[in-house]
Amino acid sequence: MQRHLSKSLLDWIERHTVHSSLAKVILLVVGCMTLTFQTLSLLQDLYYSNQAIGKSAEKRADAALNMLESVHTQAMTHRQSIDASDSAISAWSSTLAQFSQQSRDVRLWVVMGDKITAFQRARQASELQLPRDRLDHATLTSGVDQSAQDKTLFRTSRPIIMGHGSAKMEQCGSCHSGLMGIKQGEVMGAYSAEINLRPEYDIWWQQAKDNALRSLFQTIVL
Repeated sequence: MQRHLSKSLLDWIERHTVHSSLAKVILLVVGCMTLTFQTLSLLQDLYYSNQAIGKSAEKRADAALNMLESVHTQAMTHRQSIDASDSAISAWSSTLAQFSQQSRDVRLWVVMGDKITAFQRARQASELQLPRDRLDHATLTSGVDQSAQDKTLFRTSRPIIMGHGSAKMEQCGSCHSGLMGIKQGEVMGAYSAEINLRPEYDIWWQQAKDNALRSLFQTIVL
């Protein structure tokens, strides 16, 4: 009788141990699967939110360049001379400088093409709007819109082409063609913008950390 009870007890302990181990394995597998799915979902959300930041930057930069082109064209159209002291050019320069000082996230500037730069140097002009980086040089060389993102900075540059868009021959030809020898279809310069994306990426990174901790907590609870 005692032997029978001992054997029964041992059998029960063995079955209980097996069942307990099996339950732990199942729980571990379920936990790993849950963590995997949550991680994949988190990575997908991070990818799409990162893409959204990039697309938003492109729209902001495009709007900023449209504004820059419009204001610059108005200044060049209403100027009375090519000197920096001209009231329209002076007002334009002041407006651009004020915008650059007050805006922390967007910087705008105009780049002179080679022929305009050569003309201004021959006149010993005090201010030359030269290319600032490789993107500006690429835009002047190719005559095609250029864009690039480096970490938290989004850069874009738009060419100014004689006879196209706002640089119409009837309003630009007398000066840029007559005085500087710029022909129809040639690149006169470029409009450039730089967007600081650090505030957006700070929020993006904080949300990523919060979501990762939330997923880990949910997995532990399960």
